[in-house]
Amino acid sequence: MAFWIATAMGLILGVFYSRKGLYEALILAFNLILSIYLALYLMPTLLTQAPSATDIPGGFSLAILILFALCFGILFAVSFVLFTGQFRVPLARILDCLGGGFAGFFSGFGATSFVLMVLTLTPMPGVPRFIQNMEVGANTRLVCSACDGLHRWIGADRLYRTEELLLWLNQKALEKPATMTDPNSLPDTTDPNTTKT
Repeated sequence: MAFWIATAMGLILGVFYSRKGLYEALILAFNLILSIYLALYLMPTLLTQAPSATDIPGGFSLAILILFALCFGILFAVSFVLFTGQFRVPLARILDCLGGGFAGFFSGFGATSFVLMVLTLTPMPGVPRFIQNMEVGANTRLVCSACDGLHRWIGADRLYRTEELLLWLNQKALEKPATMTDPNSLPDTTDPNTTKT
């Protein structure tokens, strides 16, 4: 199911960017991959610096998605101001059409796979159950290999691969289950410390 949802989103973006051109599609793909990478690799730092950020139900998913949205928003704004908003780079029509379509498909498929992977990593309240139980094995491998490829390209030292990071995040989410009490619930009458009104 996750594969077909990601494929549908990839096809939509592929058709859109086959008309926009290869230049803008490549910038979008780079922004998405870098945002996914930063969101995943900044999460351990966030957990160390602000552990209470994930206390709410689905806090891990929300934190990762918020990091992703912030990174993508900043990168999109910078690339629009410096590149796509200033000029276009027209290439051969067939290259724009095929290359832009392929890069757009990759962007849509990768971004949707990432979002579905995060939702299944730590399910969020209000998200449909079929998404929480969705198998995202092949999609997860694509996201992990893209992040690992970017890590090799950057050339930074790393202690773990992306798949190991995901397992670590999943373990952290299971270790610290967040409970939310209903503020409208009646006080427990069996507790001797509660006062009756």
